Amino acid sequence: MFSCDPTLKLISLVWRQLCHPKLRDWARYAWHASGYNCPRPPHFSTPSQLMFPHDVVTRDCDKTGCTFTSFIVCLHCEKHYCFKCFVICYHKC
Repeated sequence: MFSCDPTLKLISLVWRQLCHPKLRDWARYAWHASGYNCPRPPHFSTPSQLMFPHDVVTRDCDKTGCTFTSFIVCLHCEKHYCFKCFVICYHKC
């Protein structure tokens, strides 16, 4: 059971990001693209475009005292975080 904890935390981080309101139209598009009788949502940004923008690797981590380069933007607090501060330390904003 102990070894499941990191996996559950990672799934929780991913789920929390994908449930953000900025991705609502992206999720609706899946229903439209599957052929269901749903209206096509307006233009939307993908998770990749929002969480991993091209300039993210040129910024430092926003966590106080961290000197690593960021790899992701949290959709909730819109700060840049390195892998250690986001995944390993389990970022919850």
